[in-house]
Amino acid sequence: MTPCIPHQKITTDTTEFKHYEIAEKGTVITHKTYLDSFLDFFNREIISYSFTKQPLAQGLLSALEKDIDVTSDCSYRRTFLFDQGWVYPMRDYATRLKDKRIFQSMSRKGTCLDNNVMENLLRSHIS
Repeated sequence: MTPCIPHQKITTDTTEFKHYEIAEKGTVITHKTYLDSFLDFFNREIISYSFTKQPLAQGLLSALEKDIDVTSDCSYRRTFLFDQGWVYPMRDYATRLKDKRIFQSMSRKGTCLDNNVMENLLRSHIS
């Protein structure tokens, strides 16, 4: 499903990255960083993103606002595709999309059909 129009079909996902720090006495400290990113199906470009130290809604909502701004040039109905992760069914997220007349497409629980491009992209770069 590759659209022929930029900014019409967007997918998103939240990804956890682990990174490590060696303390003074050789102790390893594990840190986590969360990436919320939005990808355009048209050219596989990451349009917006946000990094947070905890999986917080404001990280996703911040990236969402950037994405809405960038994709506002699309004269066709925009569709945002995502899975049923913890943050996407949030009322603030759904309301913001509705306010901007953006169609929301969410796959069934336990599947990643709607955002498999993003899932595969991030998985191939993290592994």
